[in-house]
Amino acid sequence: LKKIQHDESFLDPALSHHGKSGALLAKAEFESLVSQGLVPEPEIVFVSPLQRTLQTAAILFPKHPNTYVREYLKEKATGAKFDTASPYEKMKERQTFDFMDFQQLEHFDKRRVSYIVDDSKEGDAELRRRAAGLVTRLRSTKEDVIGIVTHKGYLRELERGLFGQPELSGMGKGPGSEFDNCEVRIYSVVLEPDGSVDAMCRYFRGFHA
Repeated sequence: LKKIQHDESFLDPALSHHGKSGALLAKAEFESLVSQGLVPEPEIVFVSPLQRTLQTAAILFPKHPNTYVREYLKEKATGAKFDTASPYEKMKERQTFDFMDFQQLEHFDKRRVSYIVDDSKEGDAELRRRAAGLVTRLRSTKEDVIGIVTHKGYLRELERGLFGQPELSGMGKGPGSEFDNCEVRIYSVVLEPDGSVDAMCRYFRGFHA
């Protein structure tokens, strides 16, 4: 594993065959919810800059006109090559991602080159603080229905931190548990005037409120 972590050939890997199959299943699952009138289509989509999440977003929400790549949704900073995003120019040129807005990532990469950005490793506590910063982005977003495509580490800390879900052991068992690969969960989030957040899970596999 240590060799893989630092092997340049594992930099920002693409979705595996299993990952693509999972994304297609998630797409079918979400489309079924929409067709039944249980959830609306997202008005805006935010996605992590890593290649595997970009590919997942392209499968889930193909050609969505309001898709934005955001650095703050990246995987936990481990220092491993497979958790390190490719330069934005490389991803931006891909036809698969031509409908996505990379402008924020472009600015971020330029700051990184200027040695302004801290790329130090994160522990779970640091990742939870980063995930909690999502509330600022939600408050500044005019859309009400938001799709987020990111990583299970980030989602775990988002749920157990900002969303206030108690930790639940296991994977794919609902709020507070580890996310399974390409798992769909749907939340109703109320941003209270006093700055607090009221989050309720409305859907996970096997449950719909």
